This record gives sequence, structure tokens and C-alpha cells, in this order.
Amino acid sequence: MFGDEKNKDILIAFLSAVLKMPTEEFAGIEIINNELLREFAEDKKGILDVRAKMSSGKQIDIEIQILPTQFIPARTLFYWSKIYSSQARAEDSYAVLKKCVTINILDFKSFPLINCTAATT
Repeated sequence: MFGDEKNKDILIAFLSAVLKMPTEEFAGIEIINNELLREFAEDKKGILDVRAKMSSGKQIDIEIQILPTQFIPARTLFYWSKIYSSQARAEDSYAVLKKCVTINILDFKSFPLINCTAATT
């Protein structure tokens, strides 16, 4: 449903609610190729459920998983890292990197990916 161009208004309403951003922020959003390209033949392939790009360059991955799997945290981090790192070429500065967001819709409990408490030294 979210990945269909005909339902872009539903996608925008969902993203606006989840990310707590006004719908105007999603003007010009486009649904893009959901296949994560491999750099080498032996690289692991990734197919995202929904991949969208905002006019600002920010990319959003929406993953929907009904069956429980212990690998959600690792898979989420893998997909996110591929999206993020694919933005820059060898000659680019790190300034070209735009924010990437992953949203998981799960029908089971999963542990958070990141512990938000930072240790101070």
C-alpha cells in the first residue's frame, strides 16, 4: 500500500504522523527503487519494502515484518547502512550524506536498536 504511487497521500500521512513532521515537508517525495545494489557479486542483496526519497535528499525505508525473527536489529542496521553509504562516491566529501530513516512495522516485540543513554567520560 505505501509503495504504490496511487497511495502516495497515505504514505505522506503515515510519515507525517510517525516522524511528527508537517505534511508539507513531504512535498516532492518520490518512491524509488527498493533494491539495494551490490558493490561486489558476493555482497548480500537487500530488497526494501518501501523506499522513498524526500526533495531534501533524506531517504526513508519502511520495513514490515509479521513473522518473528531475531535478526530484525541486524537486518535494519544493514539496510540503513547500505542506504546511507550508497549516497557518496569516492571523490565526494562526507557533506553529501543526507539523513536516512528506517521505520519498522512489526507484529512482534523487538529490542531497540540503539541504547540512547550515552556514557560520559
